[in-house]
Amino acid sequence: MNADSRKVQMSGSDRRQGSSGSVILGMLFGALAGAVSALLLAPRSGKETQRAIRERGHTLRDEAEQRISDGRNLAGERVRQARMTVAQWLDEGSHLLGDQASRMRDNEVEEKITAG
Repeated sequence: MNADSRKVQMSGSDRRQGSSGSVILGMLFGALAGAVSALLLAPRSGKETQRAIRERGHTLRDEAEQRISDGRNLAGERVRQARMTVAQWLDEGSHLLGDQASRMRDNEVEEKITAG
Protein backbone atom coordinates (compact mmCIF):
# COMPACT_ATOMS: atom_id res chain seq x y z
CA MET A 1 0.00 0.00 0.00
CA ASN A 2 1.54 3.31 -0.99
CA ALA A 3 1.40 6.63 0.90
CA ASP A 4 -1.26 8.12 -1.40
CA SER A 5 -3.72 5.27 -0.80
CA ARG A 6 -3.13 5.57 2.96
CA LYS A 7 -4.05 9.25 2.78
CA VAL A 8 -7.25 8.43 0.92
CA GLN A 9 -8.20 5.78 3.47
CA MET A 10 -7.57 8.10 6.39
CA SER A 11 -9.48 11.00 4.91
CA GLY A 12 -12.43 8.69 4.13
CA SER A 13 -12.45 7.49 7.73
CA ASP A 14 -12.39 11.08 8.96
CA ARG A 15 -15.42 11.89 6.81
CA ARG A 16 -17.35 8.92 8.18
CA GLN A 17 -16.56 9.89 11.76
CA GLY A 18 -17.73 13.47 11.19
CA SER A 19 -20.94 12.44 9.47
CA SER A 20 -21.86 9.86 12.13
CA GLY A 21 -21.39 12.51 14.82
CA SER A 22 -23.68 14.86 12.90
CA VAL A 23 -26.30 12.15 12.52
CA ILE A 24 -26.25 11.37 16.25
CA LEU A 25 -26.49 15.05 17.11
CA GLY A 26 -29.37 15.51 14.65
CA MET A 27 -31.21 12.53 16.09
CA LEU A 28 -30.79 13.87 19.61
CA PHE A 29 -32.13 17.32 18.67
CA GLY A 30 -34.99 15.74 16.71
CA ALA A 31 -35.96 13.58 19.69
CA LEU A 32 -35.83 16.60 21.97
CA ALA A 33 -37.96 18.74 19.63
CA GLY A 34 -40.52 15.94 19.20
CA ALA A 35 -40.76 15.35 22.95
CA VAL A 36 -41.23 19.04 23.73
CA SER A 37 -43.87 19.40 21.01
CA ALA A 38 -45.78 16.35 22.19
CA LEU A 39 -45.72 17.51 25.79
CA LEU A 40 -46.79 21.04 24.99
CA LEU A 41 -49.62 20.02 22.69
CA ALA A 42 -51.04 17.22 24.84
CA PRO A 43 -54.07 18.13 26.97
CA ARG A 44 -52.85 17.62 30.57
CA SER A 45 -52.92 19.45 33.85
CA GLY A 46 -49.97 21.63 34.82
CA LYS A 47 -48.63 19.11 37.36
CA GLU A 48 -48.97 16.21 34.91
CA THR A 49 -47.18 18.21 32.23
CA GLN A 50 -44.39 19.17 34.63
CA ARG A 51 -43.97 15.55 35.71
CA ALA A 52 -43.95 14.35 32.09
CA ILE A 53 -41.39 17.03 31.13
CA ARG A 54 -39.20 16.09 34.11
CA GLU A 55 -39.37 12.38 33.27
CA ARG A 56 -38.66 13.00 29.60
CA GLY A 57 -35.76 15.25 30.57
CA HIS A 58 -34.28 12.48 32.69
CA THR A 59 -34.74 10.00 29.86
CA LEU A 60 -33.08 12.33 27.35
CA ARG A 61 -30.23 13.01 29.77
CA ASP A 62 -29.67 9.27 30.22
CA GLU A 63 -29.74 8.71 26.45
CA ALA A 64 -27.32 11.59 25.89
CA GLU A 65 -24.95 10.21 28.55
CA GLN A 66 -25.08 6.79 26.91
CA ARG A 67 -24.38 8.24 23.47
CA ILE A 68 -21.49 10.27 24.86
CA SER A 69 -20.10 7.14 26.48
CA ASP A 70 -20.53 5.21 23.22
CA GLY A 71 -18.81 8.05 21.33
CA ARG A 72 -15.89 8.05 23.75
CA ASN A 73 -15.54 4.29 23.43
CA LEU A 74 -15.62 4.54 19.64
CA ALA A 75 -13.08 7.37 19.66
CA GLY A 76 -10.82 5.34 21.96
CA GLU A 77 -11.05 2.37 19.63
CA ARG A 78 -10.27 4.54 16.60
CA VAL A 79 -7.24 6.01 18.40
CA ARG A 80 -6.07 2.51 19.31
CA GLN A 81 -6.44 1.38 15.68
CA ALA A 82 -4.60 4.47 14.43
CA ARG A 83 -1.73 3.85 16.86
CA MET A 84 -1.47 0.25 15.70
CA THR A 85 -1.45 1.36 12.07
CA VAL A 86 1.25 3.96 12.69
CA ALA A 87 3.32 1.43 14.64
CA GLN A 88 3.00 -0.99 11.73
CA TRP A 89 4.05 1.68 9.24
CA LEU A 90 7.05 2.58 11.41
CA ASP A 91 8.01 -1.06 11.68
CA GLU A 92 7.72 -1.54 7.90
CA GLY A 93 9.72 1.62 7.29
CA SER A 94 12.40 0.50 9.73
CA HIS A 95 12.70 -2.84 7.94
CA LEU A 96 12.90 -1.14 4.55
CA LEU A 97 15.62 1.20 5.77
CA GLY A 98 17.52 -1.71 7.32
CA ASP A 99 17.27 -3.70 4.10
CA GLN A 100 18.44 -0.74 2.05
CA ALA A 101 21.38 -0.07 4.40
CA SER A 102 22.36 -3.75 4.18
CA ARG A 103 22.25 -3.64 0.36
CA MET A 104 24.37 -0.49 0.35
CA ARG A 105 26.99 -2.12 2.61
CA ASP A 106 27.01 -5.22 0.40
CA ASN A 107 27.52 -3.02 -2.69
CA GLU A 108 30.39 -1.16 -1.02
CA VAL A 109 32.08 -4.46 -0.11
CA GLU A 110 31.61 -5.76 -3.65
CA GLU A 111 33.06 -2.55 -5.12
CA LYS A 112 36.11 -2.78 -2.83
CA ILE A 113 36.66 -6.42 -3.75
CA THR A 114 36.26 -5.66 -7.45
CA ALA A 115 38.50 -2.59 -7.27
CA GLY A 116 41.10 -4.14 -5.03
